[in-house]
Amino acid sequence: MVIFIYKIRNNIYCMGRETDMKKDEEIRELVIARLSTLPSNKKISIGRYGELTREDIVRHIKRNDEIGKKFIEIEIEYLRALTKGITV
Repeated sequence: MVIFIYKIRNNIYCMGRETDMKKDEEIRELVIARLSTLPSNKKISIGRYGELTREDIVRHIKRNDEIGKKFIEIEIEYLRALTKGITV
């Protein structure tokens, strides 16, 4: 079995079960779907990563690299805040 270990903020997560990997893929798909609503000519600035186009961010999410993971983390925090009724 392959086990994936990753860190978001100071929490370490371990994914090894098939259901965890499927959930991770579903989250990536959700974030990519939300990105598709953005105008293609707009850029997003993410801290030290600079300005990125919608296509750049989607590419990073699909690669599952540092920038993609950071953007997923941002989106998840935003969605959690929305469900609690907190304006961001």
